[in-house]
Amino acid sequence: MSRQPRPEELVERLHKIEGQVRGVSRMVERGERCQDILTQVAAARAALAAVALGLLDSELHGDHPAGADAVLAAVERLVRL
Repeated sequence: MSRQPRPEELVERLHKIEGQVRGVSRMVERGERCQDILTQVAAARAALAAVALGLLDSELHGDHPAGADAVLAAVERLVRL
């Protein structure tokens, strides 16, 4: 069983993602190769997905877990593009 991420760990991950996104912005401004930019976009998306899953894990296994309907609604919002 995996350990639930603490809120401060999730915030730290989000700060790292902010830096990643700023880096992507600089890459676009410098006119770097599309291929390289898309690689970084994919990495940022994966990092955000990890945060989202951490939040869901906390919701499912935390002190006051949400009901199935609330969790299902959150998953639906997560997977919607």
